[in-house]
Amino acid sequence: MRGLLLLLITNGARGQAAVWARGQRQLNRSHFEGAHATYAEQRQRIQAAVGNYSFYVYAGGAFDAITTALPQQRRHYKIAEELVEVWVHRALLNDKRRTTDPEAASLFFVPAYLSLSKNSDGQGHDERLSALIEELRSSKWFQRHRGADHVFGYSSINPGVARQLLFPKLHAGLEQSYFGVFEMNPAWVGGDRKEETLRRMVPAPYVVDASRLAGTSTQLHNHEISVFFAAHRRPNAAQWSGCDRSKALGLESVPRSSIHIKSHRRRLLDEDAFAHSMRVADFCLVMCGDTPTSRRIFDAIVADCIPLIVGTRLWGRCEAPCHEGWGWFVSGKEHPHLPFRDTYVDYTRFPRVDERLLYEDATKAYEDAVRDVTETEERDMWRYLNAIRDDVVYCVEISTPSTRRLAPPSHWLISTQVVYGYGSPFSSQKFGRAAANLMDGVMLRRLHQGLVPPALRPEDHSPLEGYAKVSPST
Repeated sequence: MRGLLLLLITNGARGQAAVWARGQRQLNRSHFEGAHATYAEQRQRIQAAVGNYSFYVYAGGAFDAITTALPQQRRHYKIAEELVEVWVHRALLNDKRRTTDPEAASLFFVPAYLSLSKNSDGQGHDERLSALIEELRSSKWFQRHRGADHVFGYSSINPGVARQLLFPKLHAGLEQSYFGVFEMNPAWVGGDRKEETLRRMVPAPYVVDASRLAGTSTQLHNHEISVFFAAHRRPNAAQWSGCDRSKALGLESVPRSSIHIKSHRRRLLDEDAFAHSMRVADFCLVMCGDTPTSRRIFDAIVADCIPLIVGTRLWGRCEAPCHEGWGWFVSGKEHPHLPFRDTYVDYTRFPRVDERLLYEDATKAYEDAVRDVTETEERDMWRYLNAIRDDVVYCVEISTPSTRRLAPPSHWLISTQVVYGYGSPFSSQKFGRAAANLMDGVMLRRLHQGLVPPALRPEDHSPLEGYAKVSPST
């Protein structure tokens, strides 16, 4: 206690925020015993709302031709996000709610490995997709509701890739169906910007290397880093939307900060160094890039690093210094980019940095965001991160000597609520909850003929005040 008081006095003399004195605490924050009560209650609430439903996964014929009949090789995937097509499909095949009787199904999942079909050595991607659409639209299960109870599990990573993978063709064939998406931008699934298209898009997490990021249950958190951020500058983003990652360099004056911004396309940090930095940091900055979304929020959740969210862009807004521009789609407050925000994950629990102030005075913006976070609240946030990890994870590729070369570079790392699974996407039997959460989100939209009612959303059931209510709710 004397050491803590002394540090507080010393920091006060230097004009530094008292929050930095918490660096003397040592907490094992990697894992906490027991469930987070509020999270457990929310999961029970949503499970009761969706009921005991089942879903059917299409197989055989054209569906196998564009999935399991293709060569199951990691080399055909350029980035981790492309593997989501395998993770979601295999996770749902292993889900206890899957039925082999389409008569008993409330939802229907449409599998298609578009990236693998396009990138594999064989030709015929267009033909395979055409055959899938034809077989699907001839199905009586599809015809029953014109595909309105059908789900396609993922999106592309930008409009250009969407066109290469023939998403516009797929979307035209499934015009009434639901799509899981990395970002609430209709162009990522080849759709138009109509409200009805947005209502059929369900945000899903990017894909994360959870094996590196999660750490072990015995690792102590010694507050080595106060705030961590490593990212490419994305120079075009400033012109397109006013997003300037270089402003994060202003945080270098914060004691124990670790900020890395690069302008060229090379590896920022070694993968292990990147993961270690996230695990030992108090807060991990989450900023926009070329688009509103960023993988960093999922990296942070998996690494037990409290996300420090910059601005309101993830909530579908565009407030100064944000401005609309080329390639920048403003989805609106009814369609935020936050995965499972309306079902399982309460992002309002995490501190939010004023983006305008960050650009003007980064240190003050940081202090304002974290100054009032007490030790009790910090512990609660860590417990919450541990509770939601499997909600955002599809997979964790195990880093063994034989597979390490297949791991994505550090700027491709992703996270579990945000996790899809663990191990090889082609053989693993250990899955996160992300794919199941996607189906729950669709089921709720079907039951309520549109968006999930506010009364079911987790942020409306948080018992916390102050730091926890930083969401731009109005």
